[in-house]
Amino acid sequence: MQIPQAQFDALARSHGERFTIHAVAWLRARQPERLEKVDDDTIRELVRHAIDRGRGWSIVAPGDLLRLLEFMLRLGPRFEEDPGCAWAHRVLAMPVDGTRKLNALLAVEREFAPRPGADPAAASHDAR
Repeated sequence: MQIPQAQFDALARSHGERFTIHAVAWLRARQPERLEKVDDDTIRELVRHAIDRGRGWSIVAPGDLLRLLEFMLRLGPRFEEDPGCAWAHRVLAMPVDGTRKLNALLAVEREFAPRPGADPAAASHDAR
């Protein structure tokens, strides 16, 4: 049995729309203060952005995409392009699956990223 491309595309869109609805609700529940003044359309755009960016880094599993969204909320939607997050680009370029990349991102972020209220001079070193 072969599914016609149009039907396959429709199924993919439907799945993506369901994930987007779930992701918006999940982000609002996890980050209520940060997102209280952000409208749903803006969050949906961020979700679509994460899906597009994630695909390029082999981050495609729904749970991994949710974790990627949290990084984007903390560090910015294009955090891997920020010179202050050069460590993130190196992790995302690793030849491993998306889950391992996100685990590594979290570990490196905990080790090297500046903490709120931390002395920026003390946290300015970069992962090598």
